[in-house]
Amino acid sequence: HGRGVQRWSDGRVYDGDWIHDHRHGHGTYQWPTHGDTHRVEYVGDLVRNVRHGQGRYVDERVGIEYEGAWQNGTYHGYGT
Repeated sequence: HGRGVQRWSDGRVYDGDWIHDHRHGHGTYQWPTHGDTHRVEYVGDLVRNVRHGQGRYVDERVGIEYEGAWQNGTYHGYGT
């Protein structure tokens, strides 16, 4: 339990809350995509490693930005 940072060898980084080895609570999760030349970021709530609650997802390369509710890893309801 508590707050911490994990960095994976594939370039993923999570900085936030943990419970029982799960990303759980609030945090920032970044991962490389598009041939490792670009990063995607999610800042918000997670439940057992899954986006759930309020959060912001940004992938600037493909022009996706969503801020709002999440349920079981997908957009839920209206967001901006």
